[in-house]
Amino acid sequence: PPADRPESVQEAWQELQALREQINQLGQERDQATCRAEFLGLRLKWSEIEAAELRGEKIGEDGAPLQRPQIKKKKRKKR
Repeated sequence: PPADRPESVQEAWQELQALREQINQLGQERDQATCRAEFLGLRLKWSEIEAAELRGEKIGEDGAPLQRPQIKKKKRKKR
């Protein structure tokens, strides 16, 4: 039989239990990473709002700073 194959039913159950524990641990790590990403996104938005308030910019209804329209510079004509 292959070397990675369990020799008895007891070993197979132990390996199955170890794999289940590993799956649970990976699921918890994934959930923690998702929560951390959401928290960092909220924190970034909050800091952008605070920075805009300190600069004296207007804040929109959604809580985000209002974006100023971009003004394009006119090109100079070469003579």
